[in-house]
Amino acid sequence: MKIIKTENTSKSVEVFKKGITRIGDSLKSNMKRNLVILGALVLLCGAVLLNLKLFANANAEDYDPSIFDDGSSGSSDTGASNNDTGDSYFAMAQLDRAQARDEALEVLYNITKSESATAEEKSSAFIGIENMARIIEQEANIETLVKAKGFKECVAVISDNKASVIVNGETLMPSQIAQITEIVYEVSEITPSNLTIIEKQ
Repeated sequence: MKIIKTENTSKSVEVFKKGITRIGDSLKSNMKRNLVILGALVLLCGAVLLNLKLFANANAEDYDPSIFDDGSSGSSDTGASNNDTGDSYFAMAQLDRAQARDEALEVLYNITKSESATAEEKSSAFIGIENMARIIEQEANIETLVKAKGFKECVAVISDNKASVIVNGETLMPSQIAQITEIVYEVSEITPSNLTIIEKQ
């Protein structure tokens, strides 16, 4: 005959309940952390997709800066020159790129300050911030150097070890293409096979 002591049984049940409670609490905290990471990934992917949509097409005609016109520019002159349209295209492209990067940086920064994020997640976020800062600096250097070669406007976008460079002009000479390719490689070490040069009239 087996005798079961109720005192030990009740203690075992209490220990079991406490264990289940701890597991539940752990899952809840992990879920919060995972949601923060998922949100960061969604914003980063959104920024990359926005960059690709704006700059990856070869003729750059799908991007219409007029959709951002809020009427505050003052003039409704329909006789604006093509040059003005081109200038606004480059200005809006740079603004959109900066906004997408700012949103992504904010998400990464929030991860570094989150109490629920692990040390590994915070470290990854810091690495992401450093990489993004490096890319922003490379894009600015490419734009400055390309403009120094005689181009009035230039927008450079670097993503996933690929680069797109949009310049104003109708037809690029082979020497101009070679200059842009050399600049991109010297600044970012991105090879010509991963470089797209787009002419925007």
